[in-house]
Amino acid sequence: VYFVTKTADGRTDLNVKTATGVTIVKEVQGKGSNASSANAVYDLTPARGKLYFLANGKTAPALWVTDGTKTGTKLVKDFNFSGSNPYPSPADLMAAGNVLFIEVDTGAANTGVTLYRSDGTAAGTVPVAPVNCDRTIITGRTPR
Repeated sequence: VYFVTKTADGRTDLNVKTATGVTIVKEVQGKGSNASSANAVYDLTPARGKLYFLANGKTAPALWVTDGTKTGTKLVKDFNFSGSNPYPSPADLMAAGNVLFIEVDTGAANTGVTLYRSDGTAAGTVPVAPVNCDRTIITGRTPR
């Protein structure tokens, strides 16, 4: 069982509960607009026998994967863009078979949200198409 906790110092942890106890598999310090957010680790999504999630990366929000261990928790793709929005907003991570989909507000003019697909690798995490609309139209949900 995976779950997220927020520490007193503002860090957010992704934890796994096994028969032998609880282990922190990823510690995330908030950055930018997520600095004090309880959602610094979010959209936990099982796929391909692993758990994928969104959290702060090296320079921006990112796609991560874990096999339930610290050493098996890896950065897949850091969504860092230059221009008007160097700190993008990925959200609504979804799995369809062996493919992951992520909506990313890149801040690019006239495109709004860009839909990305991922096979779980950095090279395989690519834009599918820019969508000139807000997230509500794509998912039917109001953005966070």
